[in-house]
Amino acid sequence: MGMRGPAPLPSNVLKMRGTEKATRAREQTVPKVADQLKPPTGMPAPVRKIWKGKVDVYTARGMDLSGCGGALAQFCYLEHFLSQQWKANMAPQAAMISRHTELCAKFYDVPAAKTNVLGKPNNGGNPFEDHGKPPDPTGKK
Repeated sequence: MGMRGPAPLPSNVLKMRGTEKATRAREQTVPKVADQLKPPTGMPAPVRKIWKGKVDVYTARGMDLSGCGGALAQFCYLEHFLSQQWKANMAPQAAMISRHTELCAKFYDVPAAKTNVLGKPNNGGNPFEDHGKPPDPTGKK
């Protein structure tokens, strides 16, 4: 039988709640798959080019892509297929466009991703202080 009671919480959740103790610390360790994702074998050259471009953009953003290879491959294949459909003046199926939109959102390839969605540090200030204020025309905070 397992332990009684609710499942133990990860350390980062305990830290956010303010109930972190050394005796309760549970470090989450996820093994890193590789430094650079490699495209699946048998991927056609045009899709491989899309793959490389996307991996370069995502690593420049600081995104951890470990474990996302399957979804990223599907995203690249779908983007290539949709571009081929548009070039041939054929309308793609709505389900394919919907899936592409879902994958864009999951990989932050939407206009809303231009904001601070990836949790970049704000130099220790209050993260809510800038909400609702118009941008400063001088570029200073």
